[in-house]
Amino acid sequence: MCSPVVPDTFTATTIADEPTSIYLAWSAVTTTTFGQPLNTATARFVLRRRGVQIAELGMSMLSYRDTGLTPYERYDYTLTVVTPTDTSAERPAFAYAGGSREPGIPTLLTGRDQYGTEWTNVTLPTLRLDGVTPLTNLAGVIVTGNTMNGTTEQRTDVNASDTGKTIALPFRPNADGWYRLTVRAVDADGNRSPASDTLLDFLGDADWWEERFDTMPNYHVMSGTWDRTTSFSYSPEGSLTDSPNGPYGASRRDTIMLYPLTPRVYPEADNLLFQVRVAAFVDPSDTVYFEYTWDLNKTWKTAAWWNASQNPRWTDTTKTEDAWLQQGILVPLWTDTMNVLYTRLRFRSNVTRQSDGFYIDDITYQPVTSVAEEQEIIRTIYPQPANHHITVDLTSDVPITSCSLVSLEGATLPATWTQLGSSLTVDVRSLPSGIYSLHLEHNNRHSVFRISILK
Repeated sequence: MCSPVVPDTFTATTIADEPTSIYLAWSAVTTTTFGQPLNTATARFVLRRRGVQIAELGMSMLSYRDTGLTPYERYDYTLTVVTPTDTSAERPAFAYAGGSREPGIPTLLTGRDQYGTEWTNVTLPTLRLDGVTPLTNLAGVIVTGNTMNGTTEQRTDVNASDTGKTIALPFRPNADGWYRLTVRAVDADGNRSPASDTLLDFLGDADWWEERFDTMPNYHVMSGTWDRTTSFSYSPEGSLTDSPNGPYGASRRDTIMLYPLTPRVYPEADNLLFQVRVAAFVDPSDTVYFEYTWDLNKTWKTAAWWNASQNPRWTDTTKTEDAWLQQGILVPLWTDTMNVLYTRLRFRSNVTRQSDGFYIDDITYQPVTSVAEEQEIIRTIYPQPANHHITVDLTSDVPITSCSLVSLEGATLPATWTQLGSSLTVDVRSLPSGIYSLHLEHNNRHSVFRISILK
């Protein structure tokens, strides 16, 4: 006897909008293995699911809908042709009822509007995770934001017809900060997709004025162990340190991004003055840098740096109030004041010698305006910023009859000064860090110059 041939094709197809059904189809069989005609009147197709027969069909039937299945489970089938005396080989096929259980993965996008405000969008999937089955029961998007202080999760409902669309995320966490965002799609049965790629984004107010570390801000720790400490601070409650667990180790490369800043519009301002309190118990061969950029894709610039070579007090790691120094940091404003300023602290240590660590507290900023300088009376003013004295090289030995300093708040401060020919020396040791106007009287004229003091 000759057995029937096995069907050339046998397919199991997911029905996207019927997750409890699978569509089976196969090719016709009309011959035996030796090419003789098959008696189709007595032959039958036999379908088995997971080894159990579910249907016996006449030879004119070339498809079958298997129903009553459990959604998103895999089902394996075999198809054979049987006659009263013989049986063909098996032809296998499989499919998932409703496709793979998980929806496809959404895509996160980011950008910036004309005012410099960041926004985050998501492109919704069109297929389930198997990449084949249409996603017909999309129900929502779950956004997860991770910070150094914890995790926030929010769900937004969408329509099933929104697949493939790009929508704005209404993710609004309770606290401002840098968030590592991921997004998942969820279907009407509660199945979640795997998480998308991670997107780092700042969410919240980019127009902050001060940070005193009463709690730990949601800064972005790019590397290292930066954290808030309550063991040593200038103002009550806490400060930020690179070494929260004791002295720092060798070959450290630790970086933390502070909050970005969108300066308000100050038509006459050309700099931002950051005022900070620092205690840098940092070996002279190690350094902490305060860096800034107006474009994350470009080079970071150094605005200030600290280690124990700047202050003998920092070679003594005793943590008392006198270790804190007020520092002023000038950052030039971008020509478009609505651009975003990014700042970071970067710490690097050497291989052999280490110390206790770096501490910073009471970060504030304010826009400052340059005073128009009458260049005809001076040649140079140095150093800028100054610490103890400022030297003014005059263009001539014209007698200076009065010298005073005016703070940004408008307070006039008497200055001790001496003139020797065309050189004027001003004592600024009693003044705190900041930006000042230097007022000079000469030949019944009044000239004003900007100076900066950094202690």
